[in-house]
Parts: sequence; C-alpha cells; structure tokens
Amino acid sequence: MELAQTPRARSLSVLVVDDNDVDVDVTTENLHAAWPGPVRVTRARDGAEAARSLERETFDVCLLDYHLGAESGIDVLRAARARGTDIPVVMLTADADHDVDVAASAAGADDYLDKCRSSPVILERAIRYAMSHRRGVRELREQNLELARVNLELERLDREKNVLLGMAAHDLRNPIGIVQSYAELLATSPELAGTEAAEILETMRRSCAHMTAMIDDLLDVSTIASGTLLLERRPCDLAEVVRGVVAQHTAMADAKKIVLELTCLPVPPVRIDPARFEQVMANLIANALKYSHAGTRVIVRVAPRGEDRVLVSVSDQGIGIAAEFLPRLFRPFERAQRAGTSGEKSTGLGLAIAQRVVEAHGGTIEVSSRSGEGSTFTVVLPVGGDADRVALSP
Repeated sequence: MELAQTPRARSLSVLVVDDNDVDVDVTTENLHAAWPGPVRVTRARDGAEAARSLERETFDVCLLDYHLGAESGIDVLRAARARGTDIPVVMLTADADHDVDVAASAAGADDYLDKCRSSPVILERAIRYAMSHRRGVRELREQNLELARVNLELERLDREKNVLLGMAAHDLRNPIGIVQSYAELLATSPELAGTEAAEILETMRRSCAHMTAMIDDLLDVSTIASGTLLLERRPCDLAEVVRGVVAQHTAMADAKKIVLELTCLPVPPVRIDPARFEQVMANLIANALKYSHAGTRVIVRVAPRGEDRVLVSVSDQGIGIAAEFLPRLFRPFERAQRAGTSGEKSTGLGLAIAQRVVEAHGGTIEVSSRSGEGSTFTVVLPVGGDADRVALSP
C-alpha cells in the first residue's frame, strides 16, 4: 500500500498504552525525535484507563503494548474495536513473534512493531502506515455500506418490477385469449375454407398462441421471483404423468411427421406437483419436436436411476445445440440463437422455469447435445416422500 503523504508540519496526538515506565520514556523520546511537528503524548497503563482516555479525547494514533500485566494488548484491542473505536493502532511488543503479528492484525491492528528493532525512523514509518491503512479501512467500510444500500434499493426495484410484470402479463392474457378464440371460431366457417382469409386467421391463431405461452412464462417468472409460487407435492406415478404429456403432443408430432415414442420401466412413486411437472415435461417434449426435422424420432424414457432415484429423459435427432451455448442454456431469455425447424419461436424462459421447478422437487436437470446431432435432456428425481407444500425461492 502506498503511504499517504502527511503534511510535514502537522501535530500528532498519541495514546501510548504501556505499563512499563522505561518503555514509555523510550517511545516518547522516539516520537519527539521522529515527528516533524508538535507531539502530544497521553499515557494509559491498562485497558480500562485507555478506554477512559478514548472516551474523553480524540487521538491520531494509539501505540498499544502487547504485554499489559494480567491482560493482553490484543484483548484490549478487541474490546476497543467492539466498542466502535476506529483509531489507528500500532501493536508494540518485545517479542518478534509471527503468531502475535497475525493475531494483532486479526484483532484490528493496523501495524505491528518490534520494540527491540524500533527507532525514530521506523516508528514514524509505522505510524504513517497505520494512519494510511486505517483511512483505507474506513473508506472500504463506507463503500460496503453504500453497496449494501444500493443492493437494498435494487432488490426493492426488482420486487416492484416483478409486480408490474405480473400485472401487465395478467392484463394482456385475457384480450389475447379473446382474439385467439374468435380466430379459431371464424376458421371453422365452411365459406372460408381454402381462402386467403383462412390463412390469415391461422396466422392470427398461431401468433396469439405464441403470445399466450410467452405471457404464461412471464407470469411464472414473476411468481417465482416474488417467492409466491407454491408446489403442491404428493406421491405420484411418474410414468402416468409423463404418459399424459406425451399424449398431448401426439398431434404436434404427427403434424411435423416426427415419431414420438415413450418407454416406461417400472419405477417407485415420486413426490411431485403433477401440474408443475407436466409443465416441465411439456416444455422438454415441445422443444424436442420444435427443433427436429420430419422423419426423425423423439424418445421419452422413464427409468430407475440407482436405488433411490428415477430419471425422465427426452432425446431427439434434431439440430442440436452449439457447445459454447450449453453453459447458458438454463438462463432466462436465452434462446441459443436458433429457430424451430418450421420457424417456431421461443420465449427463452421455458428451460429456466423448468430448472427452477425441478430443483424445487429436489432433482436435477441436465443436457447433452452436439450441434447437428440432436439433444438429450435428463431429469433426475428422488423417490418417496410425503405430501407437502413448498415455495420456490427467488
């Protein structure tokens, strides 16, 4: 640390805490010989007397002896720091002991000086360093306090953002749902079959469906961030839950001419929130179909993992994920800069939500993928457990 340049003519007020008269006389003599300006020395023989002096007066520096009869200078220093005393302190000792040096620094000393090697020059240097070091400590403390204040403000603003995000998403959902319903209703009219109007209505329907999915994801993100998303977990037949989600995506697979397969091995019950876990599986299966070409396969598998865990994997033969993107895949709004094989869009929130939900179930979600060779997402869950309710932490 670079030593601060103290004005050469400034006075110095020193509190010397030492029970040895000879050592005090030598220290005082060195102070007057070393310091260029006036020096005022106040002596205290023990910790109690030092505490009273510090209450009455303000000092530039304290020279504190390590040996103070029945008490230790380190104990005196700890007590002073605990009271909020912020004076620069140089610990003095006749023993050149590394352990004492370390203990003094841990207790709050700004420098350490061996009395046997002390001289006016060395003492002055130690005092200037202690004063400079203590200024740095104060500045760092102030910066930390300011950082804590800023963090609290950012947390407050983040909470407000989540509330506003939830409100905006909720208010948008209803009118978009109405538009989607009318588009679907009008598309059933026989008069519009095969017309340009029918194509426009289908485009409207797809756009509304995408917006609704995005709004649902935003609502989930807002709810998770606020810590108000509750999981109603209970023992479930995992294969049955997964089978239902696969059935929901059969039409999507048929439309893209993709074979959607399910393999279920016997597994014990797992404790999950069925609705939320269906959401996880729906995201993984929809993504696999979204990024796969016609004529390929998407395989969903349920199987045991050891004696106390089960896994669910979703494997595809699609476009895969670039290696450099894999570490960021589960971050919110990350979309791997890729579109579905039929131009499908993505909000970049589904996998982030899936990871939070899986982890709240005590599980893990992992991915293995190579660009152009497909991907496999694997969810591992613990078996057993009684019904409960847990909140996703922000």
